[in-house]
Amino acid sequence: MLRVMTQGRPNSGSDHLAIAFVVDTVGRVELPTITVVIAPQNRQLVTSVCDALVNARFLQQTPAQRALVLQSFSFDVSRFVPAPPIPFFVDSTRERLRTMPRDKLFESLEAQPHCR
Repeated sequence: MLRVMTQGRPNSGSDHLAIAFVVDTVGRVELPTITVVIAPQNRQLVTSVCDALVNARFLQQTPAQRALVLQSFSFDVSRFVPAPPIPFFVDSTRERLRTMPRDKLFESLEAQPHCR
């Protein structure tokens, strides 16, 4: 579960973000690789996702190998409305990253903001 701390009254509305990171061979996130690919309007959402990824574990395929993951998140801070679907630009970002030459991909990720 992701917890979002808000200052004062909670904001209303929805927000989205996408994070890229490397999962190691035992299913743990390599923390220095957590990269904000699509930033939300509310920076507190990035902090919440980064904090949650510290303890996240992923199932690995056999044989285990490191994997680059692009994970999108949607938030709705109102109490009664379900979060809207992930915007289409997440899919276009995923495709852009997938088709990039490996050296350009990692150069692009290094240039983006990171969690810590």
